[in-house]
Amino acid sequence: MLGLSGTPIVNCPVEFWPILNMVRPDKFDDFERYAWRYCNPRHTRWGWVFKGAANTDKLHHKLIN
Repeated sequence: MLGLSGTPIVNCPVEFWPILNMVRPDKFDDFERYAWRYCNPRHTRWGWVFKGAANTDKLHHKLIN
């Protein structure tokens, strides 16, 4: 399976989630675990926002292995 996107994924890891889950559901099966680990969550008065990036070196390693 090949995951394609009409736009490059350059903003944050949360945008990469749907493709990862579709292509490798064995490695990326839980959005909540993925978001807390790689999306640098922050709490606002409206709730949790997952628009950041964290542990990108670990995500990169997981993607190439």
